[in-house]
Amino acid sequence: MRKILLTSLALCASIHSFAEEKKPAISAEPLLKSAITGIDNHEVLMARVTVAANSEAARHYHPTEEYLYVLSGSTILRIDDQEDVLLKAGMHARIPAKMIHTAITKEEPTELIVFRVHPKGQPIRKLAPN
Repeated sequence: MRKILLTSLALCASIHSFAEEKKPAISAEPLLKSAITGIDNHEVLMARVTVAANSEAARHYHPTEEYLYVLSGSTILRIDDQEDVLLKAGMHARIPAKMIHTAITKEEPTELIVFRVHPKGQPIRKLAPN
């Protein structure tokens, strides 16, 4: 009986632990992917990006400029060699091409619209070296 009880407790603990696993720090819902008339090697990409509360997106960069608009929440935009910028709902920012950056949130998640003209066939983002 004691063995069954201990096994049941262990199973409950593992289920509870599984339920509390963290969601990804950043997720993206594609909204638009479109060819550009007259420019064969680039396309327009737009996405709704969510950065979870109390998290930091992996440091990364893009081959072209990135534009973002904050829909809700707030985030600290950290671009290497620049001062941090606190972005709140209704604010926008431009991230220069190939600049390593991240987004950091505090108590609330942040939703953004992200837009870029992107080279076809290239990765959307590249992780920064350590």
